Amino acid sequence: MKRVRLTLHGSAMASHPVFGPLTDPAVVDRAETLSWNVTDDGQATVLIRIEGDASTLAATFENVTEIETVEWHALEDGTTLAFVRDDGTAVSRTVLRSFTRDGLLVVPPVVYADAGVSFTVVGDRRALQTAMDAVPEGMTVDVREIGTPAKAVEPTSALSKRQLEAARAGLEMGYFDVPRRASHEDVAAELECAPSTAAEHLQRAQSKLVRASLSSVE
Repeated sequence: MKRVRLTLHGSAMASHPVFGPLTDPAVVDRAETLSWNVTDDGQATVLIRIEGDASTLAATFENVTEIETVEWHALEDGTTLAFVRDDGTAVSRTVLRSFTRDGLLVVPPVVYADAGVSFTVVGDRRALQTAMDAVPEGMTVDVREIGTPAKAVEPTSALSKRQLEAARAGLEMGYFDVPRRASHEDVAAELECAPSTAAEHLQRAQSKLVRASLSSVE
């Protein structure tokens, strides 16, 4: 049994009606699918966690004809859950069937980014190869990592791109040093963003990294 980290990208992925809105950096900081279910006729029910401007995203989703219904739930940590029912596309149905075959298990979250959709699959080597071979034309599979299922998940995998950039900048500049050698304003200048935005990225990054680290301690 193998654990593989994959990224799907290409014109077929970019053409999916919800991919663009979920990867718009002006609206969404991070989007990830936590759970999903697909019927035999291809209708999908998906639970997506979103960090960003949920109200703008909701307005965009109203114009996506493939989406039947969306329920929005604001969480205490500032993120939003979207419970989406949609008809999908022929491409998305093919991808879902490819990686939900016998002998495979997709490990959530499925993370949306401008480079594509990334997720981890655990299963038999032959089933993994069959699934990758079944990916439709116009889509490319990049194998990011291969290992055993027992390998620990990197804590930074929970961070959005901007949160990771903020954390790295803060580390290099001395934001996390004791005593602190840089402020969130300094990090903001490095990232070329507003101080309030930098502060939020740093706070969310710290919270996620601490939670990820402590969750592995028995």
